[in-house]
Amino acid sequence: MHPGAFSVIIVILVFYFVLSFVFCILYYKFIIMKTINKILSVLLNSLKKVLNIIWIISLKNIFCWLCSAWKWAWSKTTVDEKAAEVAKETIDRAKAVGKELKDVADAIGEVGNQIGDIPDALAGKKRKGRKPKTYKNNGAEKKKK
Repeated sequence: MHPGAFSVIIVILVFYFVLSFVFCILYYKFIIMKTINKILSVLLNSLKKVLNIIWIISLKNIFCWLCSAWKWAWSKTTVDEKAAEVAKETIDRAKAVGKELKDVADAIGEVGNQIGDIPDALAGKKRKGRKPKTYKNNGAEKKKK
């Protein structure tokens, strides 16, 4: 064997070991980075969920505070209650006025009917009274006495 061949074999073996060491380092670095990325993504997703829950709770609290403040402000005023009472009273009065106007119209109609009897009374004629009702019985009309 040639004395230089041994050194070439050693160089090739060293080069092989160096390359395999570099590839191992790169492979493990890739695996480590992939694991770190998974861990970070899990942590970030968990953090997002926690922050989302905190945000939702704070929004609910803000909404509840606004609702309670609104109710408190309306409890200090009586404007809406007075307005409702006035509206109800107005409606009731309008219905009562409508009924009275109908009664007045009926009374005025009756007075108009009775005015026609005054000239007859002045002339000395008898009161007419009610006209007798007629009933139909087998095609013949009968007067009720």
